[in-house]
Amino acid sequence: MRSGVKKTAIMQRYCCSEWALTLIELDEPGLNACYRKAGKQSTQQGNRTRLEQYLAIRPTATRSDVMKALPGVYDALITKDKEWFYRQIPDKRVAAIKTRKERVDWAGTDRQKAAEVSSIFDRMLAPGVKPVQATETAVLKKAGLWTRYRNNPKKFPLVNKVLKKRSELYEQFLQRQVAWAVKQMASAGEPISINKLRRVAGVPAQLLRDRKDMVIKVSREMNAAINGRSFFA
Repeated sequence: MRSGVKKTAIMQRYCCSEWALTLIELDEPGLNACYRKAGKQSTQQGNRTRLEQYLAIRPTATRSDVMKALPGVYDALITKDKEWFYRQIPDKRVAAIKTRKERVDWAGTDRQKAAEVSSIFDRMLAPGVKPVQATETAVLKKAGLWTRYRNNPKKFPLVNKVLKKRSELYEQFLQRQVAWAVKQMASAGEPISINKLRRVAGVPAQLLRDRKDMVIKVSREMNAAINGRSFFA
């Protein structure tokens, strides 16, 4: 009993009753207190051993990890053996797992992305390429900047300046579509007609009818022949 062995183990080993152990305790003053103290030490050592075994397998474990994996051990150590417990898992380990937020160089990022956005506009608006409308949304997505810009546009003044200057309105885009299609037809020696033009440009016929003057002007600028029986003649 002085070594903290549980009474049930003593009873099984020596085939004695609990009453017999009680009589022994009464006959020897201080034995019960010694037994309790030894029991606490044994329990404490058991909890320490379990924690050490756990840390041997997971050396980077945090206090939170221990609390989740060994709740009983954690409660016992944090309540009755706190200093030892803290020495095994110091604060620096907790700090080490925290992701340190790096300071963002917004000005540098703005300059870099402004140049990238400008380059994307150059490619999208380049002559000879089948037109795709160069909208603010399309360009920002190509630059991988859509979410960051929409969440914090004030952080990107240079990007904003490029977008305002070069984003393409629908009418501008439509004129590019027509010009591209007219050039394709002229290169192939095909006269301009509304049916053929709508198919090459990918534009509804009614939109071309509504912009008859623009189609004729573009065709003349490119020296493209207009079908004499077409709507544009």
